[in-house]
Amino acid sequence: MKKFLPFILIVGIVIYLIKPFIENLLLRYYGTCVNAIIINNSIRVRYHKAEFKYRFMINGTYYEGNSLITDNNQIGDSICVIYLKGSPSTNRPENLLGGKHCRCKN
Repeated sequence: MKKFLPFILIVGIVIYLIKPFIENLLLRYYGTCVNAIIINNSIRVRYHKAEFKYRFMINGTYYEGNSLITDNNQIGDSICVIYLKGSPSTNRPENLLGGKHCRCKN
């Protein structure tokens, strides 16, 4: 068992590091577009401006994500978000994925 522990640890770290790239790839090719509303709930990292979250609803459940928007005048505006149908918690703003050319329904 001690022989496999370093291997398992290395594999876990590699998966952790490449997960965002795999998610972005899946979202680009298999994602579904939806309108989301920018909400007054922010994420702030030390010495950076606060970035506001967005929220959207799928099948009666709300999901949130980081809009990367720092202008509080945009709270309440809508943005286009791409999510995976099988896992709506995996989502990104459309502009973060290089523009999938979604036509979100208003």
